[in-house]
Amino acid sequence: MSLIETRLNWGKSSEWTNYDFEKLSVAIQDKTGVTLSVTTLKRLWGKLKYENIPAVTTLNTLAKFAGFKDLLQ
Repeated sequence: MSLIETRLNWGKSSEWTNYDFEKLSVAIQDKTGVTLSVTTLKRLWGKLKYENIPAVTTLNTLAKFAGFKDLLQ
């Protein structure tokens, strides 16, 4: 997550608004072809309470967005 935050250069994620998560969702879709909802992104960044573990597909999508082949690279 911190790598994505650094590359985006949008400031601290703790200060991100809903609009920032909307922009991130679009950017992820544009780069990976996979849609991650604003709600999913907010859960991953700790903006919403969520006690489950993120799906591997979600984590792989974030890894691809960050420039990696997949989560394990």
